[in-house]
Amino acid sequence: NEIIWIENGAFGSLGSLEHLRLDSNLLEDLPDHLLLPLVRLTDLDLCSNRLEAIPGSLSSQLVELNLAENNISTIDSHALAHLTRLTVPTRFTA
Repeated sequence: NEIIWIENGAFGSLGSLEHLRLDSNLLEDLPDHLLLPLVRLTDLDLCSNRLEAIPGSLSSQLVELNLAENNISTIDSHALAHLTRLTVPTRFTA
């Protein structure tokens, strides 16, 4: 894929979606409220993009988040406190 952006509201009618794979695209940023409608999302794969920050409004149901191979330089630990598994970007250094 070569998705470069996703319009805010694109997932508005997908409240029952549990798994979302947006890996291997050209995403640099995701709108802050893009993922809010996905209240049942448990697995989000964003690896191999160009993201510089973790998307806002992650589902409290999320148990797996793959951010490997992005350009993320800092991670707010409070934003991820409810996750039980996390794939850390290979470029991230503490």
